[in-house]
Parts: sequence; C-alpha cells; structure tokens
Amino acid sequence: MVLTPCKAEVPWAQIKGIIFDKDGTLVDFYPTWIPLYHLALRELARRAPLAAGQDATFAQLLGISGFTDGQRLNPDSPLVHSDPETILRLWGSVLGVHQVDVLEEWVAPVFAEHYLQHLRTPCDLPTLCRWLSERKLALALVTSDSQHYGDAAVKALGIAPWIMPVIGSDQGLAAKPDAAMVHACLQRWQLDATRIAVIGDHPKDLQMGRAAGAGRVIGVLSGASSAAELAPWCDEIWPHIGYLRSVLAQV
Repeated sequence: MVLTPCKAEVPWAQIKGIIFDKDGTLVDFYPTWIPLYHLALRELARRAPLAAGQDATFAQLLGISGFTDGQRLNPDSPLVHSDPETILRLWGSVLGVHQVDVLEEWVAPVFAEHYLQHLRTPCDLPTLCRWLSERKLALALVTSDSQHYGDAAVKALGIAPWIMPVIGSDQGLAAKPDAAMVHACLQRWQLDATRIAVIGDHPKDLQMGRAAGAGRVIGVLSGASSAAELAPWCDEIWPHIGYLRSVLAQV
C-alpha cells in the first residue's frame, strides 16, 4: 500500500542507487530510541541532579529534548534530527555542565551497552538489501548519528555487505538538509542525482534529497514525523521501507 499518489517524474526503472536514512527509516525509531534516551537521561539526572532532585532533573531533560508525554517526541525535537554534539550541549544547558567531553563520558557507556540490543527494524532488512543488490542497485546510509554508530548499526542489522558507503554526521560534511552527504554518495557511485532515490522519515532527509536533485524522494512513517509533515517534501509516502520491494517488483 502506497499512502500517497506518486508525484515523481523519474520512473523506478531508471533508479540505480538508493540512499537511506538510519533512525526512523532502516531502524524503527520509537521502539529503538525511546528506551535508550530514557536510560541516558536517567544517568545524567543521577550524575548532575538539580536542587529539586533527580526526578525533577529527569523531567526537565525530557522537556528540553522535545518529549510530549514521556514516550512521544515533537517532530521538531533535536533528538530526531540533530547530531550527537548538539544534543549533548542541549542536555548540558539544563544541568549546567558545558563540557561536551564530560557529558559524553557519562552517557557513552549507556549507549554502548544498550544501543545494539534495542535495535528494531520495520522489515527484514538483510533479505531486502540482498534483493535490492541482486537488482544491481547501489545502497548507502547517511545519518545524523556518528560514524561509529552508523557502522555499528549496519553490522548489527546484518546489512553491511550491501550498504556502501555509510556516512555519519562527524565526517566533515554539512548536515542535513544540505545535500553534501548525498553528493558524496554520488561521487562514490559515479551516478547522476536523477538516477538515485532518497528515503527518510524526517523533513530534513527529504529536503536533503530535494536539494541534491534526487530522481525520487520517499517519506516513511517509521519515524517521528506524520504524513502531513512529510508530504510537502516527497514524491510519495509509505508506512515503512518494506514497501520498497513490492513497488520495485512491479517495475
């Protein structure tokens, strides 16, 4: 089921490469990240509690992070689209701790211990990526997360053999919605932008695809954004990337 009519003029038969976002696209955002963020914020509240106590500190951290009810995020939440350093600085502004390296030292063990255990996907990714590769499609991952966690995720998900390149936000390229990470993939693949598709769950992913001139830009609903928020920036919207196979099977 495709949720919105396709507006793209470039047919799938002409697409030779696909660029995926990570969190909310390859990784199902809420079941993966909400438990992790709660653990990290609890640890920060324990390390540097405000005068009102750990629970009040935790509540303030939830608020500045964009949680609406403790379990859902505002689509504009920095946890949805910002790089790790920006998020750490935001949390530090609540705690009065402005040394990013100190904050990272506090939360890094939480993510290192629990991130890969919490990874949840919207479909069978190894089967999908193998099938796409057999169709001679180049595949890449571009993420607002770090290179370390981008690489770790594709390995843990069993899709590393097919995802090349993986590009994290700490590789010296301009952040989404700038097209720099897409251009890096195009250079690697020696493809024109009109021959690739960009798939993401956040407006910034889709704006990145538009800025690059991608042939097709697809929104998915496995992240924190609604169809209404994605619609202005994409050609069509799917529930999740598992629909890619059924779409291409008709080509």
